[in-house]
Amino acid sequence: DATKLLTVANQLAIGGATDLQSAVTGLSGIMNAFGVAAENAGDVSDALFIAMKAGQTTVGELTSSVGQVSAIASAAGLSFEEMLGAVSAVTGQGIATTSAVTGLKAAISNILKPTKEASELSESLGIQFNFAGLKSKGLTGFMVDMIEKTGGSEEAIVELFGSVEAMNTVMALAVDGGSKFNEIMDDMDDKAGATKTAFEIMAGTIEQRMAVVKGSLS
Repeated sequence: DATKLLTVANQLAIGGATDLQSAVTGLSGIMNAFGVAAENAGDVSDALFIAMKAGQTTVGELTSSVGQVSAIASAAGLSFEEMLGAVSAVTGQGIATTSAVTGLKAAISNILKPTKEASELSESLGIQFNFAGLKSKGLTGFMVDMIEKTGGSEEAIVELFGSVEAMNTVMALAVDGGSKFNEIMDDMDDKAGATKTAFEIMAGTIEQRMAVVKGSLS
């Protein structure tokens, strides 16, 4: 299992232009949170490349930050593809990867355990602001429904989600009815081989060839 993970992590590190330790840490963190077996490590790696390509982020930024939200995203019933797709969609709106992750974590936390004020406000607006609502509508559907029923009021959204960072993430996810997120999720369905493609491109560069020669000599 360790060998399988390390093989994929090496390809992720080279293809994603990041270091091996970050690749291993990022991969194993997501796999542990979502219960992904070692033989399926490539699925997680492929999803990371799709997220990188679709957003304004890097593999290194993703692997070093998504660990903050992986556990709660899994507890909320999201797949690792949805989690990475959400972060990617938010960064596509010009929000930094770390802020996107922090905002997503805050948003999910408040949905799973809303404050008294959030519960009262959501009830008055007709929003099913809880785990059941998130599960029935899906991440984007939930966010779009919430934006519609609050009229896009920043004050109401902050009261529901508890922070400006969470509000920014929610607004970014709901842009154009969540079309960007939906596009990314369509790409996730065809993610197989994304790691291998990136690895082969990077492995063909002169820098990588020299690194291999240097390693062989050592």
